[in-house]
Amino acid sequence: MAKILMAMVVSAVLGTLVPGHAQEVSAAHGRRLSYWSVRKDADGYWTFVDPDGRDVFIRGVEQVVWRGHGTPDRHPPAYKQRNIDRFRTRKDWADDVERQLRKWGFNTLGSWSDDSLRGRGFGHFIHVGFSWAPMFDKDADRDLMIVRKTGRFFPNVFSPQWQYHCRKLAKARLNMLGADFDLVGIYLDGELPWWGENGCQDREVGLCDVICAQPEGHTARKAYEEFMASRKDGGSREAKLDFMKVVADRYFRTTTAAVRSADSGHMIMGCMFAGLRGYGPFTTMEACAKYCDVVTIDLYPPVDLERGIVLLAGTDLADSKGDMTDKEMFREIDRIGKIIGKPFHVTEWSFPSVEGGFPCVSGGGMRFRTQHERAMASRLFAEMMNASPSIAGYNYFMWVDTQLRPGKTKHCNYGLINEAGEPYAELVKMFEEFHATADSMRKKGYPKPRRFVEPLGKVVPVATFAQREIPGATGTAMLADFDFSRVSAVVKIRATEEPRKWEWRRFAFKAPVKEENCGKSVCRTYAMESPRGRLRFTVTLRNWFRTDAREVLVEVVSVENKGEPFELGAIYWRFTPPEPLSLPIFPMPQSHYTWRPWVDLSIPWGKGNLHILSPDNTIYGDTRENITGSKAIVPPDLGYVVSRTIAPGETWTPSDAAYYIIRLEDAAE
Repeated sequence: MAKILMAMVVSAVLGTLVPGHAQEVSAAHGRRLSYWSVRKDADGYWTFVDPDGRDVFIRGVEQVVWRGHGTPDRHPPAYKQRNIDRFRTRKDWADDVERQLRKWGFNTLGSWSDDSLRGRGFGHFIHVGFSWAPMFDKDADRDLMIVRKTGRFFPNVFSPQWQYHCRKLAKARLNMLGADFDLVGIYLDGELPWWGENGCQDREVGLCDVICAQPEGHTARKAYEEFMASRKDGGSREAKLDFMKVVADRYFRTTTAAVRSADSGHMIMGCMFAGLRGYGPFTTMEACAKYCDVVTIDLYPPVDLERGIVLLAGTDLADSKGDMTDKEMFREIDRIGKIIGKPFHVTEWSFPSVEGGFPCVSGGGMRFRTQHERAMASRLFAEMMNASPSIAGYNYFMWVDTQLRPGKTKHCNYGLINEAGEPYAELVKMFEEFHATADSMRKKGYPKPRRFVEPLGKVVPVATFAQREIPGATGTAMLADFDFSRVSAVVKIRATEEPRKWEWRRFAFKAPVKEENCGKSVCRTYAMESPRGRLRFTVTLRNWFRTDAREVLVEVVSVENKGEPFELGAIYWRFTPPEPLSLPIFPMPQSHYTWRPWVDLSIPWGKGNLHILSPDNTIYGDTRENITGSKAIVPPDLGYVVSRTIAPGETWTPSDAAYYIIRLEDAAE
């Protein structure tokens, strides 16, 4: 009875304690009595609790590695070679990294960080990877995998070998942990495709379709068929949702039991959901909260730096919908947090920049033009996570940039430092300043929306824009025809009725179906249709050419629907300069949405340079010197967001923002 009363008193003082199984936390004794845990304090804020009983908001960095990131050609990564040349030992490197991490206010090492940083007072994590092991084990039972067409497989929780596989793997990975008090917790997996195939129509039951596509006799397919046969509504969406409950329960129940069979003390940290649309039906999130101590999630949201808000949909890695809405992300996070009754840990987040010539065409994260914008986006998101009562910490992705891989386009500006070991000055200064005051700001509520960057410029009407005086231009403006053979467009479109799947259609201005005079210029109409032929429409364009300034203006005159109703999401202009080029051209990844023109474009065009002037009066190509000393900001797409539904037979005339000027300038002698 005395122990029960004491527990009640401690609970009242400390709040709701959620231990990593049979732990005790005592700040009064000042010594380590337990492993890490989490609790909700009296004010309703979740927090990690370290082994000394102190509340800790985790601020970590993913993949703090000495080796850098490898390449398929087996050449030493640039960062690894730099460390070999600079440091005598791995310990010397770790000493330098520790100094930087502490200076910038980070207190934890994220997944896959270097072992040489252990024992220095940083919390760290272990990743079991129950779904990864069979894929890399050539002798593994193939029945352990539910194979997908688009990317990594999903684990087969119905395989007779599933439980044995989990216990065997947990024992191999965890049995030697011992009393590691710096170990915060154990991740089960990372970014499992609970939604099914990428781009599927119904993400809540898409995995059921993947299971149905497995070979006859596959145990997952047999389990699905038997489940549906037992239901009067077998095959219905409701039945599929109930089957997904079985999948989630089997996955979390078996994996967590396997972890507990090998380790009874450390927290279980979930499976790193791929964004707020990356867990399929909500029952998967609930199952995770039921069996795990913490719910982990990777977030790559779009942000609006002019309004200072974080938006819900857009660039999450698993988000194929691609919408940009005004629904704020943290309202949804806190709503979910109240339902599941467990804290969130944001295990990945980042905002890459294209400044310095980064192609940034793979991986999650909204792309920005400059390092300054990147730092401001990181500041905004960090402030919001710090203020959320549902979030107990975050791990920034990641320590060093990924390396350019021959034949691939993996080079992305995720790092706190570049491959030469040089910190990105604006980003790390931001973290240093923010982390110094973050704890004191934790419970002061969400910051009010504010402007983080100045607007790029004031949009002017198309007629004025076409006739405007250009600085440095001489002579009288002349309007004439222009060859658009090196200009094309990419249109984002989807049907308004099911299946509502975004499709992309690229077209070049080579064979217009109609041509007519439009004042002093020529209008050309081009026919388009979606890849599946459901959506048909025409786009009428007008171009203006100024011989004195060597400028071309591209104007969207109208879009006419010739078939079923559709939603026009965006129009991207793509510019293809003639070869040879002294710099590579990397396109903007279509899966990522940007909320403002972001690309500074200065690329060789014959003997001159191609510059683009947008309606906001920003000349792309006039960039400041950056960290690498390069002005090669090369992704050549400029997007105009439409978000307009067009009915059959309707002709839509856009606003005065659907145009850009292409300027050809002579190369400097």
